[in-house]
Amino acid sequence: MPLARLVLALTLVAPAAAAAQLSPGGNGAAVDVASHQAAAPVEVGGTMGLVAIFPTFGGTVSLPVARRASVEVVGQFAPWRLDDGDDAWFMTQVQVRLPFRERPRARRSLILGVTTITVGDRFTTADRRRNWEMESWVRPHAGVSWQWQQSAHIDMRLDVLGVLLGNVAPVAAPVVSFSTIWHRGRGRS
Repeated sequence: MPLARLVLALTLVAPAAAAAQLSPGGNGAAVDVASHQAAAPVEVGGTMGLVAIFPTFGGTVSLPVARRASVEVVGQFAPWRLDDGDDAWFMTQVQVRLPFRERPRARRSLILGVTTITVGDRFTTADRRRNWEMESWVRPHAGVSWQWQQSAHIDMRLDVLGVLLGNVAPVAAPVVSFSTIWHRGRGRS
């Protein structure tokens, strides 16, 4: 009797189970793979690069705001002096990263944002105290980025962009940054 019940249950359930399976002939419903991609993870990384001829190092944080866009904050420090009196300078960037080409394990993106360059002069006052005088400029920047997934949690990124310097003439300072990026994991990006 239990064997008869099992055969009866299989006869009723088997056709429904077979119909639910995708067949190689394409009889199943089409699946939009792009709409099922995992959300972009928060990314944190260390950055080193060049601004014109000056080496820089710093960090970056990337926050997803949409499936195909993220907002980033990048901070870099340049240990070289621009002039004899300049003791340090910093570059801070807020930018939007818009991927325009994605492949498995690689992304290419457009970068648009603003850059703040702050130059600090250290000087000694008459009473022998050391003070800092800071001066900042805010300029727009644009560029491109290439990012390659190295493991489930580590990516390598190369950003090439130009910071517009002139108010009248469109002169751009080249900025090249290489970053090692950590994220929680997204599978194949």
